[in-house]
Amino acid sequence: MDFSKIAKNLGRTLSDNSPVILTGMAVAGTVSAAILAAKGGMQAQQELDALLEEVEEGRANEELLTFQGKVKTTWKFYIPAGLMTGATVACVIGAHSVNTRRNAAIMSAYSLTDKAFQEYKEKVVEQLGEKKEQLVRDDIAKDHLESNPPSDTTVVIQGDKTLCYDGVTGRYFESDMQTLRKAVNDINEKCINEVYASQNDFYRLIGLDPIAIGEEIGWRSDHLLDISFSSHLTGDGVPCLSLDYLVGPIRGYYKGH
Repeated sequence: MDFSKIAKNLGRTLSDNSPVILTGMAVAGTVSAAILAAKGGMQAQQELDALLEEVEEGRANEELLTFQGKVKTTWKFYIPAGLMTGATVACVIGAHSVNTRRNAAIMSAYSLTDKAFQEYKEKVVEQLGEKKEQLVRDDIAKDHLESNPPSDTTVVIQGDKTLCYDGVTGRYFESDMQTLRKAVNDINEKCINEVYASQNDFYRLIGLDPIAIGEEIGWRSDHLLDISFSSHLTGDGVPCLSLDYLVGPIRGYYKGH
């Protein structure tokens, strides 16, 4: 049996799950601190009752019943609860620190990936030309529609609205070109005037429900929203307008440049 390998795997597992472990320890520490505090309070009260009896019998000085005297008599009973509280706080701070470092690493990796992808798209346009690059994106959008066709209950088209497909979430909705272009302009205007705008801000403008990660990704004044549109037919022959994000949302958009 290779104990060094087992130890290494165990260490990696503990490291990977350290936030969960520290959070669990903090929860257990909170409960333990409460129990120890209650136990210490009972012991302190017993000590004070015995001290009161000694004072009444004249075997102890009345000064021991003052506030300062009581503190000097009972403080030691709260040491375990105090130590446990300190350990609990350390666990909470440790878990937060680990999550902060990991989020920073994820954001850094995301930024590098996004930059590399933007450079790749620019090189594709340079090599193939804008028209051929547009054809590639159109084919990708068509593949998405074919692999994720709208169900009969996905959306009901009324009036002059058109079936639309969101390239980020793969959701279908009804809208029109004028509404979509206005939403893009409104988001970019918000970025310029208010520094940033979230993905959910855009979804609200085009009539889509917000998503869980929608407040964590978005655009800012130096990273404005840009969308291209392509028209396709669904498997049932329904015209569909696909949204392709030329400048997609990024994490940490609200943290400045």
